[in-house]
Amino acid sequence: MIGVGSIFFSASTLAPAYASAYNRRVKIHAAPIELRTIDRLPHRVVAAPVFEDERPPRGAAGIYDWRLCGRLSRLLQRPQFTGTAGDRLLFILPRPTGETEALILVGLGTRARLASEGIVRAMRSIAEAIPPLGLRDVGVELPGLRVSTLPPREILNWWLREAHAAIDDVTLLVPPNDYKAVSAILPGAPPQQSARAH
Repeated sequence: MIGVGSIFFSASTLAPAYASAYNRRVKIHAAPIELRTIDRLPHRVVAAPVFEDERPPRGAAGIYDWRLCGRLSRLLQRPQFTGTAGDRLLFILPRPTGETEALILVGLGTRARLASEGIVRAMRSIAEAIPPLGLRDVGVELPGLRVSTLPPREILNWWLREAHAAIDDVTLLVPPNDYKAVSAILPGAPPQQSARAH
């Protein structure tokens, strides 16, 4: 099972400052970045951030690179797409992985220079790339979540603000270590219980 199930909510639940902009509902799931999850994603397109100075790529791009026997690593050695901030590339998979047929690779620049503006710019780039493909759903590794010191809730709010008009159904791919924390902040998640000594 992916995430905490099918969770429907008004995006303003997580981003009250933007409540007037959200007049529709978004279906959102969370899933850990793992091989078994990647193979079962119900999306034709997955968006994956790539750092300019991280070789081989990690996160979702790293899983796909492994699945493709290093093909993404070889691509990143060419000048057409290097992971520079602002880079974006639609990569058609040579053979589908589950239902996924293509990746949207989004450059984040270098890890040391990643700032909130770069994270938001990458999210906007992903959101702009989906509608021309005729899609309203996507699997996406939230840019910056794996390396940023920002709270997951803030990064999730940015995603909702940037993508609410373009996307109806999203699976958020999160590092396995952050999966519980991200799932807990999604609307519909079971309340957290405090640990009690026995």
